[in-house]
Amino acid sequence: MLKHLVAIHKRDKNYQEAIKTQLIIVKQKPKQRAELIYLYYLNDEYMQALSLIDVFEKDYGLTTRLKQLKNKLVLRNKPQTVISTIDSLPKLISDFKLNPPSFNTLKKILTLAIKDDIPAYHMYSNLAIDLFPAQPFSYLSKGRALQLQGKHQEAIDILEIGIDFIIENSLLEVQFYTILISAYKRLNQPQKALEYKMKLQNNKI
Repeated sequence: MLKHLVAIHKRDKNYQEAIKTQLIIVKQKPKQRAELIYLYYLNDEYMQALSLIDVFEKDYGLTTRLKQLKNKLVLRNKPQTVISTIDSLPKLISDFKLNPPSFNTLKKILTLAIKDDIPAYHMYSNLAIDLFPAQPFSYLSKGRALQLQGKHQEAIDILEIGIDFIIENSLLEVQFYTILISAYKRLNQPQKALEYKMKLQNNKI
């Protein structure tokens, strides 16, 4: 029944709804992640597709078709990291300052800053909470920033608030759980770390 519903959504090019339905199927049958990968690709969520391919490859290996898709996605992403100036960190920050607050722009800033400019990451993760308090990514960014500062209990407090805002996004849940496990281990609370490790295993797609 659910597979039929996915097929209807695909036919109507309503890929977002197809993804939501496929996530339910994946909870019951993890090997059905392959179809979820293609849905992410069709919905132009290329990083989601590539991340899920990596997970699928470790668990099941890749078919020829999935290998071809992985190569296509890897090649697609290379120019963005090598020659793209449109989404450079300074340009994004400038755009963010000059225009009305945009969550998409702020998300791009945080994604780049965590790798290239930690002070900027700390500053914009604070802004994310202030400007977009209903976005789980805001709490994820702030929690990660606090963890980088060694403020593990504060990171836990923020992350455990933010996780309640997640709606049908297993990949985002995995990121929350991973940081929470690390933070609880740092605080020498193995039981809580184990609790989130079990959730991670149950929610891994």
